[in-house]
Amino acid sequence: MSCLKLQFDRPAMIWEEAFPIGNGSMGAMVYGGVDFEQIQINNDTLWSGMPDTTVYQNQQSDIELIRKAVFAGKYQKAQESSRDFLTYKRCHDYMPLGDIYIKPIHEIGRTIQYSRELSLENAEINISYTREKGISYHRQIYCSKPNDVMVIHLTSSKNKAISFSIMCNSELNHETKITGSTIGVEGAAPSDAEPNEMDNQLVYHTNDNTIRFHMMVQLVNLGGTVKADADKLSVYGANEVFLLVATETNFVAYNKEPDGNKNLLQCNNLKIKRALNDGMPTVYEKQLQYYQNLYKRVEFSLDSTCNPTMSEMIGDKEKYIKELTELSFQYARYLMISASSEQSQPMNLQGIWNRQIQPPWASNYTTNINTEMNYWAAEISNLSECHMPLIDMIKELSVAGEETAKIYGCRGFVVHHNTDLWRKTTPAGGNDPRWALWPMASAWLCRHLWEHYLFQQDRVFLQETAFPITQKCVEFYIDWLIADSEGFYVTCPSTSPENVFQIDGTQCAVTKASTMDMAILKDLFENYLCMAELLKYSSNLVNQVKEYRSKLYPYKIGQDGRLLEWDVEFEEHEKGHRHQSHLYGVYPGHSIQKENTALFNAAKKSLETRLAYGGGQTGWSCGWIINLFARFEDGENAGKYVRTLLTKSMYDNLLDAHPPFQIDGNFGLLSGICEMLVQSDFISEHEYRIKILPAIPTDWKKGRVSGIKAKGGFLVEIDWDLNKEINVTIQSLYGNKCTVISNRAINNIHHIE
Repeated sequence: MSCLKLQFDRPAMIWEEAFPIGNGSMGAMVYGGVDFEQIQINNDTLWSGMPDTTVYQNQQSDIELIRKAVFAGKYQKAQESSRDFLTYKRCHDYMPLGDIYIKPIHEIGRTIQYSRELSLENAEINISYTREKGISYHRQIYCSKPNDVMVIHLTSSKNKAISFSIMCNSELNHETKITGSTIGVEGAAPSDAEPNEMDNQLVYHTNDNTIRFHMMVQLVNLGGTVKADADKLSVYGANEVFLLVATETNFVAYNKEPDGNKNLLQCNNLKIKRALNDGMPTVYEKQLQYYQNLYKRVEFSLDSTCNPTMSEMIGDKEKYIKELTELSFQYARYLMISASSEQSQPMNLQGIWNRQIQPPWASNYTTNINTEMNYWAAEISNLSECHMPLIDMIKELSVAGEETAKIYGCRGFVVHHNTDLWRKTTPAGGNDPRWALWPMASAWLCRHLWEHYLFQQDRVFLQETAFPITQKCVEFYIDWLIADSEGFYVTCPSTSPENVFQIDGTQCAVTKASTMDMAILKDLFENYLCMAELLKYSSNLVNQVKEYRSKLYPYKIGQDGRLLEWDVEFEEHEKGHRHQSHLYGVYPGHSIQKENTALFNAAKKSLETRLAYGGGQTGWSCGWIINLFARFEDGENAGKYVRTLLTKSMYDNLLDAHPPFQIDGNFGLLSGICEMLVQSDFISEHEYRIKILPAIPTDWKKGRVSGIKAKGGFLVEIDWDLNKEINVTIQSLYGNKCTVISNRAINNIHHIE
């Protein structure tokens, strides 16, 4: 596409049509109204609750009861015993900070032209409209990372034509103060966002030291007059207006109480003063340089010949599927840069954008797929810096999870299927073991440490961060595993996230050695041993891991040729379940590869069967399917599910529709497309393998990608025309060597050392 932007000829009517913007710490959803503009604001550290100081007791005896039932084949008993074990608190909720409302005062008449666009190349929103009498108005909105402010710039085609009122609000307990040309909103998050049973209100306790927040809106008026009222500011007859927005909380760290002495007003005032001292042109240029340094690294084109309007694309997604694919690819990269930056919190279920006091699933970090999916594409799409917030959270979880490991009588650390700002690591989400009894997230998260090293080749990171955390994680699972009657090491109790099987008409989730558990541990142990070899590290633990790896419970293939999800060929309760947990070894793991024909084919048949029964209908699930078919080197089905996600699981603003909105589908799509174009594997310390165009569909006849990354620190550029030639350029950033393979004839491979 010649111009990468989202553009509409009308304002957003609902939140799911608004445009997202952000700098990692502050997020906003912009509606673009003419007579009434709403901008909904979030801050990444505004969550309910406080640090959890509960000391949990060792419950090894409860685990033994569950294990005894499982090994005796009494799965209903294991299910009930698991419910008794799961008595832990729920996660806390990500909170919306508030809203900014702008009400323009226009001349009499109607609006005759309107445009609302989000530029992916510049990371800015532009709203333009013309009134009947010929005056044009323009609103430019961007969110600066260098200055940590949002800027709303108002201009018009006629002098003295800008008049409006502005006010702010929050659904949380708050006070609003207006001083001169400044609006300040200060308040506090609730102790708990779960409704109070008596009055369905948020829970606030006056003696609780919950997170406090402050939002400042500074009006810079050029050529007009300003009037301050009790609840709003009004501007009359201005030539130009800047509104600078800053947010701050008194969050300190996951394990520390919020700083009650922090002067939030002073912090925001300092941010705005610095921006004003820099000057608005400089603020804009600094933000543009910061953003484009990340965004412009990767180009992707499917040689689309049309340049449709957004309305045309949304109206006929099938017709313009190539254009929509190109746009959505870069839109996901825009979202990642906007929602995950160095020193910000990692992206939660909604990235950084949430309007609800009680958001779906608390808008938390769901670590049995969704959090990881948010970051699958970070390295391969050349946004390694955006990966760092997740890595920072893993560091914190590796400490927070030590106490939780003791519940099981184990060393190391462990994380379950949910966490939040306070780095909860105990089971969450009620007493249903199908999701709550899943102590495997820590192992999955450690894959991100290894991936970051493979792409970035940072030996200091490997030695000081990736290896120590992974080793601590390995310690837990060495202690957690138990030998079964056949001498295999198994997890028990074990579940396959959010899925159940049938026993005598009863739904059960608890067994031993689920396929996902085994796949994650094969992955963890292999990655740990690779790290140890690179660092020339030897120990009793390394030897123990080698032994355990060789005796992990093996994958099983059922009578119909499918890879089993559980250790036994149970009756499936939901054959089209949305999770593809048992296929972890295909993607994101590497333990099931093409070279092992029997397992590879069994895994693919398992996926195809699940889809035949209606699976893959939610956005993130569809995103996982794209990645799986890419690893199966099935370009036609990978392309089919790219189309499915784009045509059936996207709102008009291209945010992923789970439904409701979850951002993981946007990133699952991005990583899936990347995997369709390039796949890479670690072979040895300085040797890697790169697959070129392993899974592109036939209707992607021509295209180009540049700046995409491969493991080992390679930049890859591919120009292809399937009817003519394929040209590949590979640049080694760190002096490593690679073997290039493809299931298509490559005419020219150019290596740059």
